[in-house]
Amino acid sequence: MKAGWMIAALAPTLMQTGPATADDGFAAVAAKIRAAEEQAPGIPMDRSLYADTVTYGHNIGPARAQSADTLLAHIGPEQESFSRFVTGRKMRLLRFVASGDTAVAENEMSGTLPDKTSFVTRTAVFFTIENGRVTRMELWADPILGRKFEAYMERDPAVMAARNAK
Repeated sequence: MKAGWMIAALAPTLMQTGPATADDGFAAVAAKIRAAEEQAPGIPMDRSLYADTVTYGHNIGPARAQSADTLLAHIGPEQESFSRFVTGRKMRLLRFVASGDTAVAENEMSGTLPDKTSFVTRTAVFFTIENGRVTRMELWADPILGRKFEAYMERDPAVMAARNAK
């Protein structure tokens, strides 16, 4: 499969939706997301980017709506756990597209898994922006790597504590 397939597949749809209006905050939020992705690819942790309720999902599980505070309380420990799961992790933003109500960040990640397997993969995060806030995020990543990480997180006390917090 060609590199960048996620963005390439979505780009025609993004371009057909037309430009956002200047007063809806789309451009400002998209710029903040891009800056966050350039600095530390992944899910941006800046609470001001998000609506009160955000629907979050990924390609290996269903999306669900939750408060932004709950989402970030879970994502923070999960991102920290991923840093322990993958040694020598390197990430970089490959491409960023923003149009209509959608921004997409495509990242490349490499590192070594606990079983000493080296890998290089690409991920994409799709952000839906409404009224100047992110209302939906969808992460697309390698499903095999995702399942290995899910199994790892089930044994990570910090992740489990965050998931069990009310």
